[in-house]
Amino acid sequence: MKTREVGNELRALMLDITLRFRSSSLPDSHAHLFNGVRIRVWLICVLTLLILASSCQRQPQQPAGKWAEVDKTNQVLRAYAGDKLVLESPVSTGKEGDATPNGTFAAGEKFRMHHSDLYDNAPMPYSVQIAGSYFIHGFSSVPAHPASHGCIRLPMEQAKQFFDWVEPGTPVIVTGEWPGRLSEEGKQARDITGETTKNPP
Repeated sequence: MKTREVGNELRALMLDITLRFRSSSLPDSHAHLFNGVRIRVWLICVLTLLILASSCQRQPQQPAGKWAEVDKTNQVLRAYAGDKLVLESPVSTGKEGDATPNGTFAAGEKFRMHHSDLYDNAPMPYSVQIAGSYFIHGFSSVPAHPASHGCIRLPMEQAKQFFDWVEPGTPVIVTGEWPGRLSEEGKQARDITGETTKNPP
């Protein structure tokens, strides 16, 4: 039950109690007892309402609908339907000097095949625009560290899954900061393939 509904119920109960007392014939000698009872009932009602309101405010609000987050610290994208994880994928975000901006964005236009206007017409399959020239898209090389010119790279298979799943207006939240360099072993462990374009997005 919502807090407002609880408050209405309590007020109706208090009014009913007050009317019952007033309709009964109380001797003047007991009038102070009625006032004392009425004050105690009011206090109980107010305290109950405050406790219920506090409890409602502490309940975590679960996100509704589709949304996605890009964690730059761990170089991972997660997509959710409400609070249910539906997709998790490694990513490569923008490298130093071309960092992917943090913030809350909304998925915009989708292009099954897009080509970069800025970087040698580089292919960007399964592109989802999130802001200006920033896209989430598939790419053949997704190392375990920031490597792009600002876009968010996904492996091809996961890029297709995300492209098919996401809808225009879906919130995309980009957070975190890249902590530093990985060892060469760590980079190779997640490298999918080498670069295929001279100046990839």
